Amino acid sequence: MPVPATTAPPKKQRDAQERRERVVGLISAAEAAARLGVTSDTIGRLAGAGRLGEVVRGPHERLYFQPEAVDAHGQKRRETLDRQAVDRAKRDALEAARRLKIDRRKRERAAILVRKAQAAAERAAARAAQQHVRDAARDLGMGRKTLQRYLDVGILRRVDTPDGPAINREDLAALKARNAATEGMLTRAQVATLLGVGVWTVERLPQRLNLRPLTGPRNWRYYSADDVARFREALAARSVDGLVNVLTAAQLVGLSRFTLLDYAQRGVLPPAARGRSNSPYFNPEDVTALIARRAAARAVPAGHVTQREACAHLGVSRQRLSQLVLRGHIRATVGLNGFRRFRIADLDAYRARNPRSVPCQGTTTKGRTMAPASGALAC
Repeated sequence: MPVPATTAPPKKQRDAQERRERVVGLISAAEAAARLGVTSDTIGRLAGAGRLGEVVRGPHERLYFQPEAVDAHGQKRRETLDRQAVDRAKRDALEAARRLKIDRRKRERAAILVRKAQAAAERAAARAAQQHVRDAARDLGMGRKTLQRYLDVGILRRVDTPDGPAINREDLAALKARNAATEGMLTRAQVATLLGVGVWTVERLPQRLNLRPLTGPRNWRYYSADDVARFREALAARSVDGLVNVLTAAQLVGLSRFTLLDYAQRGVLPPAARGRSNSPYFNPEDVTALIARRAAARAVPAGHVTQREACAHLGVSRQRLSQLVLRGHIRATVGLNGFRRFRIADLDAYRARNPRSVPCQGTTTKGRTMAPASGALAC
């Protein structure tokens, strides 16, 4: 069958796709108005006057702007407003001094107004060097609660102003620089997860390798990819090939790390080598042999039962069973793990010889009803 020829998308769709591609990385008029704190009509007038840089028309004939141009115009606008406020305060002070220089009282009032104007000018200059907490959080790309934690722990210094709490712009610039320096780096916990070691090991590796990690905004330590590579080489240099460490051996045997260290100290599982900090490493064959010995010690021979099963078979307590063993009424053997084993034939023979000394079905021992197990004699 002939293959149908592919048809190109309509021109309207191509134009819409090209407009969507042109506005990638740009901001809309609404976002620009939110950044500058003005209305959409003002944004249109500024765009028409060419004060917001290059204007791109996106889908549905909407205007899009470069973020850098909008931020630059916002900064210039704030500086202009602050300068105008300072100039207006100075002019008001001069005009007030000129009007009230007739007599002493008027001169005093003029001095007061001058001091107020100077204070207003100082506040305007301070506001120019500071940024409100709400605007600072938006500028840093974080929530107000996160910024409040930064203020509480002392990462940023809070300045109380008549307009509300503010932060110095120099501190914000320093924080932005520190955040930018940690881009693409890993924290201590992330490095520990990547290398499969503990956090304390990652803490000690820079000291041994004479490295100085970068300290982030929250006093966290950050490590680069080169640092992680050197950590990996240092850990590989001290590893023991063909052997298992304490944690791996403990997981294989099914015991705790401290029990395995006790086994190594007593010679039950002798270590094949010693690593850093005198940590033992074991041969896998020795670990397999220990697992086999433990399985053999726990195994119960055919025709025998454990002490718990013997108590259930006779319907007596462990204390009563121990008394019968000590008095020689029932024979018991001791297994490799140190626990007693009983032959079922010996238990049945004792029950046949002493039917009265063993509780029957439905009798009560110390407030508990003991039911005889399968094969037990009934009264």
